[in-house]
Formats: sequence, structure tokens, C-alpha cells
Amino acid sequence: EDDDNDNNNNDNSNNNNDNNSIMSNIDPMIVRQYMKRAIQSGVDGTNSVLAVAELQSNKVGKQLDGVKQQIVATTTTVQKYYNQRRDYAPYVILGSGAALGILTGVARRGRGMIAGSILGTSVGYYNIYGMSSGPSMPKGITDTWSSSMFGSGQKKN
Repeated sequence: EDDDNDNNNNDNSNNNNDNNSIMSNIDPMIVRQYMKRAIQSGVDGTNSVLAVAELQSNKVGKQLDGVKQQIVATTTTVQKYYNQRRDYAPYVILGSGAALGILTGVARRGRGMIAGSILGTSVGYYNIYGMSSGPSMPKGITDTWSSSMFGSGQKKN
């Protein structure tokens, strides 16, 4: 066993001497040139990848500009019609009621059409007039109603 250990130690010392002699034989200028080429190659590769990415982003940007213009045009049109919604109030209210009534009837196989129509009409009315700004009754009529329901039934002067 002692002979084996001696042989292993000799082998290790020979390997260390070989490594040292190899490292001492390498010219630092060659290592520098090799490293410089490797770094330059890495930089060139990165630059080409970035150039391709920039071209692709420009193409996507141009496509998004077209989409943006389309969205702006559509939004402007929708806003114009939304601002004119009171001009089309009866159509919007009745259309909302009919559409929701039909959809409810189809979904529930004929049941719930009336409830869906009432709900759709209410939503359409609320969309146009809001909760508190509906058409109001003349003051004289409401006074007569309230006194006849809750008072003597005579109109107060």
C-alpha cells in the first residue's frame, strides 16, 4: 500500500509541474487577443439581436398606430351618439325592452319575457334620463292627487 501512495503522490506532483509548465508557456498577448475576439463577437451578436428587435418593435408600433386611430375614431362616433341619446329616447327605451325581453324569453324557453322587457325598458330609461331627472307632472295635478289621497279631497288655493 505504501508503494501505491508514493506513486499517487509522484503522479500528482508531475501533474502540477505539467500544469505550471503549460501556464508558463502561454503568451499573455495571445490570451488578450483571444479574449478581445470573444468579447467583440459577443458584442456583435448582441448588436445584431438588438437591431432585429428594434425593427420588429417598429413594425408592431406602426400596426398599433393604425389600431389606435381606429379606436379614436370609434370612440368619437360612440361619444357623439351617446350625447345625442335623448334625441332617440323612445327608440332606445323600446329597443332595450324588446331586446332584453327576447333574450330572456329565448334563455328561459318563453318564460320571463315580460319581466325581461320591463327590466330592459327600465335600464334604457335610466340610461337616457337618469334616476332623478324623468319627466315631471305639472304642479297642479300633483297637488290635487296628494290632497285627494291623503287629505280632505279639496284643492287648496
